[in-house]
Amino acid sequence: MERHERLFNVIGWIGFLVLVPIAFHALEHAAAMELMNEKLGFAGRPLFLTSLGFGLIVLRILFGGERSMLPLVIGFAVGFLLLSTFARLGFMGWFARLGETVILVRRPQLNYFAGMGVLFLGMVFSYFQRVGFLLQLLALLVLPAAVLLVLNVLPVLPA
Repeated sequence: MERHERLFNVIGWIGFLVLVPIAFHALEHAAAMELMNEKLGFAGRPLFLTSLGFGLIVLRILFGGERSMLPLVIGFAVGFLLLSTFARLGFMGWFARLGETVILVRRPQLNYFAGMGVLFLGMVFSYFQRVGFLLQLLALLVLPAAVLLVLNVLPVLPA
């Protein structure tokens, strides 16, 4: 892997880390939300952090050196769709409205955590040359969908 590819891989991981503080909003942690909104202003809002994080991950997709692109792209796409329901990205409003009617993605807080998990797995799987296609589908699509379905249908977590 060349030097610039390693640099863009690091930039992609920084993009992932930019998405992590959104968890304070998803968990509704009042003190952290107040700090992020008042001290950081616009830069502390989930909309900005999501846009910045996924922008940096796109740079990794375009210029990074992965052994396998498919899990990275699947993780990016599924993670973006799930996180967009929580961050309320303007151009993704159609998906958020659709998500309110589909039981699988009804709760945005759960979507955030499932999206982060899928994105993380996709980024990790991209370093492996031989990850089976069925394993990728299972880990990046089927398993998160099943977990979201169970958590949305069963009263496991408070609403």
